[in-house]
Amino acid sequence: MPADVANGDGETNPKAPLANIDDEEDIGDPVPANVQAVLSLTGFVAAVMLAMGLTSSEWVIAVDGFYWQGIFVYCASEGFNETLIPHEDDFVAGCRRIDLENQGYTMVVALLASVSLSTNIFGLMLAFLGSWVRDIESKRKVYKLSLYLLITAVVSNLLSLLVYGGCFGEVIETDPLGPFTEPEDDWELGWSMEINLTSAVFQIITTLAVAYSLLLLPIIEEVEVDVEE
Repeated sequence: MPADVANGDGETNPKAPLANIDDEEDIGDPVPANVQAVLSLTGFVAAVMLAMGLTSSEWVIAVDGFYWQGIFVYCASEGFNETLIPHEDDFVAGCRRIDLENQGYTMVVALLASVSLSTNIFGLMLAFLGSWVRDIESKRKVYKLSLYLLITAVVSNLLSLLVYGGCFGEVIETDPLGPFTEPEDDWELGWSMEINLTSAVFQIITTLAVAYSLLLLPIIEEVEVDVEE
């Protein structure tokens, strides 16, 4: 439909109605539904894994699975006495608080893991909010904040694993640990460290999904300007 309509004298009338706004293309949400689905799924799985790792006591395991420890406690099960050195024959199965004099680094690990969990949750919530916001500028601000929080979550998670692994390895080489007096006792990674490492992978995927969503916003803004013109 033409923007101006000719009057009886053959001149155009500038006050004639413009084209029907319904003829304009409906842009819709710039973030594809599949990206939002990936973001939601990976972010939720990462948060669950982080919570499991933070509360678990199986970050490292020793003595054929009879002894294990996490961030806050170390535990021994039935059968531990038969594998332990004689002076600890009276050791009772159960869990005990980790000695912070030997393993004070566990408090740093707990802080980093807590920061990773909290920023992962808030970053995911902001990503959900961003998917509902219709204004492009507001959507961009929300996604940016979500991206910063998720990056913090990834870095904190990886740092917690590095600090625990590095400091624990140094401790068992030099000092007695828990009921052990010989540093050369065999140790292996527990499922908690493995699940925290897996959660970092899901966090990275979530972060990339938010970053991709953010990159789509300037493109859709240019399309809207063209439509308005």
